[in-house]
Amino acid sequence: MATYRAYILDPAGKIAWGDWLEAVDQAEAEAKARALSDKGGVELWQGARRLAGFPWKGALDDAAANCPHRR
Repeated sequence: MATYRAYILDPAGKIAWGDWLEAVDQAEAEAKARALSDKGGVELWQGARRLAGFPWKGALDDAAANCPHRR
């Protein structure tokens, strides 16, 4: 098992909190981090290396709901 760090971002893109993730590989770590994206945007790190970023799941829904062209 490897250790990863998931950082949950607020709407301004600043770190709101972080969580340690244990996973057998990067793919599993990304799946776990993606599951956190309902709480905000997520960045996945291993040490000093940024592995992936996932937008907040609600961000696209909120943008679409406020779109003036949406009927």
